Amino acid sequence: MEWTIKHHQIPLRVSGSLKAHYAPTTPLCLYAPGRVLDALSEYPDTKSRVAVVVWDSESSLGLEDHPSIDAEEVVLSRNPVTFASRLYRSLRDLDQQGWDLILFPQPPVGEEWDGVRDRLQRACFGSELSSNSHDSQ
Repeated sequence: MEWTIKHHQIPLRVSGSLKAHYAPTTPLCLYAPGRVLDALSEYPDTKSRVAVVVWDSESSLGLEDHPSIDAEEVVLSRNPVTFASRLYRSLRDLDQQGWDLILFPQPPVGEEWDGVRDRLQRACFGSELSSNSHDSQ
């Protein structure tokens, strides 16, 4: 969308159309189901304190078996409507808690998760981790 002011077109910035939206300053990464330890190994320099978000239907990820990782599981609802309504508040809360890295599970496939998936990808893109890695490429 653009506005025309005296023959000058000015692009209108709409938050939902930005590549990065509501990104935490804490690095944020999505992990595939059952692959949280793989995700942690991808970021060896940023894992002194890690928040690992898990679905309320999952059992413990077994992170206590890895004493070198100071990780805490944060449980969120697997209901797409509930998850979507709490997503930004959850990101803000986690961002303010002093974590070095936040890991979120990839949302399940399905139309009901498309909006959540889009918002999480934008948040990841704009997070400090993504910004730093893109600057160095």
